[in-house]
Amino acid sequence: MIEGLLSKKSFVFASLTILIVSAISIPLFIIYLNLEDYSVICSNAEICIDSDDDFKYYGFEGDGTKNFPYLIENRNFANQSQQGIFIANTTSYFTIQNCIFDNSNYCSIVISDIKEKTAKIINNSFLSERGIRINRANSTSITDNYFVSFDIALNIEYSSNCSVSNNCFYDSLISGFELGGYIGLGVKIYYTENTTIANNEFSSTSYCIKTYYANSTNITNNFILTADCGIEAYKSINVTISNNCISDSGWGIFIFFSKFSIIENNTCSSCHYYGIYTNRSPYSLVKRNNCTNTGFYIYNVFEADYETYLFSDNLVNGKKLGYYVNLDNCSFVIPDYGQLIFVSCDNLLIANQSLSNTNFGLIFYYCRWSMIINNTFDFNYSGISLRYSGYSELINNTFRSNTGAGIQIGSSTCMSITNNTVEQSIYGIALQQVLLTNITANRIIQNEYGIIISSNCEVNTISFNIFLKNKDNAINLGRSSNINFIHHNSFFYNNENSTSQAYDSGSGNYWYDTLTLEGNYWSDWNQTNGYLIGGYSGSTDPYPLLEPPIF
Repeated sequence: MIEGLLSKKSFVFASLTILIVSAISIPLFIIYLNLEDYSVICSNAEICIDSDDDFKYYGFEGDGTKNFPYLIENRNFANQSQQGIFIANTTSYFTIQNCIFDNSNYCSIVISDIKEKTAKIINNSFLSERGIRINRANSTSITDNYFVSFDIALNIEYSSNCSVSNNCFYDSLISGFELGGYIGLGVKIYYTENTTIANNEFSSTSYCIKTYYANSTNITNNFILTADCGIEAYKSINVTISNNCISDSGWGIFIFFSKFSIIENNTCSSCHYYGIYTNRSPYSLVKRNNCTNTGFYIYNVFEADYETYLFSDNLVNGKKLGYYVNLDNCSFVIPDYGQLIFVSCDNLLIANQSLSNTNFGLIFYYCRWSMIINNTFDFNYSGISLRYSGYSELINNTFRSNTGAGIQIGSSTCMSITNNTVEQSIYGIALQQVLLTNITANRIIQNEYGIIISSNCEVNTISFNIFLKNKDNAINLGRSSNINFIHHNSFFYNNENSTSQAYDSGSGNYWYDTLTLEGNYWSDWNQTNGYLIGGYSGSTDPYPLLEPPIF
């Protein structure tokens, strides 16, 4: 065995109080995966064991009992055209240890249809594209192994009570989430129950841990550095994700269609998209997690599902995460919060907060009649996300250097966005399915796009704003954005590589005030005829202003 391959960082964690969530017992229906014909696999394996007698045939040390298992050890599997070890249909105890696998084109170890608690895989090194595949092999233990440069390092399927602990997974980062068959996947468990994944170390791995239909999984005390996604649970009931440390990654923890989950005592830092994201996973507990330079996100299709979550004692950048449902007539004016999420709340005052260095500083779902005033939103993915909301005001807020949008509004009506500063973001203001909203007297400066208006945005008014040096269009109206009114704005040096500072592919949009017949100020207007707007609609501002309007 190569010395030093399995050196690890040690971590000391606080004691964990185990919370048991009582839920309706949901049976795990197993549809066995048909492996390739055993004879074909055996013919392509350096060691093929298809019965207990085969252990004796190879002359392995041990007698196959619990106290003296057969030992497959200290071997180097380096044949690029062969699988390493195949074991099936056995009842004997065996251990695979201290081996090196470099058969990069084939799976190193396949174990299938064996008696439970009989297999241990310990202290091996895997330099192969496919490491270990466990199928219908309950209570298999995989400990202290080293995996590097893999497509899939470890695949456990149709098995229960398996343990994956103290392993290292390195250098299989294929970024961008387009994995094409799970390239760079550390641990995948599929149709399993009661699997434990603990005390493992992942570095530069695309997807570290993924569960599919894996009930009662315990994922704890793992260290993850530089991943596309740290931990993902999909349609996995009663999953516990606790005491993990995830940093410098795309997604930290992502649970999707996974009811009754427990996400507790995890640390997520510098996760570019989300630290902890719960998607359609009601009745879940999210408690005592700490996010730094990242944050939390929650999404459900049904409004009532938000009430089923319990968020408690979480931190964002050292300050409280506020998660509130059905809260009315309240003020949040003391800057105690690192991130705020409101669902089905009315008549709120959000003021004087600094909600920065997270994914979304402030999230509204189904909220109305509220005022958001004098807050700062810097260095987020998006400063504010408002969805299914209405009749609220955003006044005197500052949005800087958000990598998505400063202000993001969707499926909402009758909003007022007034006297805000939005600068150096990808999108200053992004609207989708927004009606009857006023965007007035804002300073929209040096963004990639100033205001982008996409599907089904109608009868909105954009007036008396300053658009300065936005790299692309100051205003971009999409094809289904109709009957919007854009007037008395000042456009200075936007989209300088084009002939127009704005773009319109909608229908019936007015680039002037229909009452005063006054349009907008354009720094590049040649003062002859109207100002031609780019886009498929062929729109013009027929009444350009000679001077910027005063407001």
